[in-house]
Amino acid sequence: MSVAAEPGVALPLTAQAVVSVVGNLLDNAIEAALRGEADRSVHFGLRDDGGRVALTVSDSGPGRGVSDQADWFERGATTKAGEPGAHGIGLAVVATLLSDRGATVALDDTGPTTVTVTFPAGAGGIR
Repeated sequence: MSVAAEPGVALPLTAQAVVSVVGNLLDNAIEAALRGEADRSVHFGLRDDGGRVALTVSDSGPGRGVSDQADWFERGATTKAGEPGAHGIGLAVVATLLSDRGATVALDDTGPTTVTVTFPAGAGGIR
């Protein structure tokens, strides 16, 4: 696992929301990486994106293979359907917490799956 954070950049979230958002994204990425081939990896980044705060999480897992990315954030959506302990609520929780703060989420499943969360300028995350 690798972590990269630019100095002076912080998430404009409460401590509880940070645990929910980052925790769910990292949990999904770790589970996906474990399903992937050798050289498994998870990367977490936090950076200043032109006055906005951008958080990225990527993994070396096999990807979802879902064409409609909006489905990723529906309650019950999971890559582990039929497996014990499959919930499908993590990304739905993330989407709710982020939309309440005006953040956007972009998903890229063309290489390593990457989730990028961008908080609007002035959200209070750059110091």
